[in-house]
Amino acid sequence: KKLKILVADPNPIVYIGLKSIFKNSLVFEVFITARLKITLVIIRLVFIDIIISEINFKNGNINDTIKKVRKNNTEIPIIIFTSKANKSKSVNLLKLGASGFITKNLKKKFIRNVIQEVA
Repeated sequence: KKLKILVADPNPIVYIGLKSIFKNSLVFEVFITARLKITLVIIRLVFIDIIISEINFKNGNINDTIKKVRKNNTEIPIIIFTSKANKSKSVNLLKLGASGFITKNLKKKFIRNVIQEVA
């Protein structure tokens, strides 16, 4: 059984990119993409192993989502995946319960390794 990754990112290119990184993986499956608000609904209905989420959304706050996921599903690792590196934000997100923080400009191999380590 492959580990299911939920991608919470408003940009469909991110979903497509992550899907291509793990297309031949025996361990991971990029299972679904969702808006931030839908993420909480999906993790109640489907067993998700890892959440990869953008930090910035038009209509949502990753801080609140991390708090809610940690309150209800403490086992699911949450990796913050963003185009902007912001040390103070990343430290705060890690304190809230994020499992890792990576930027989108990293090479595929590094992204895959970080996700594997967190899993």
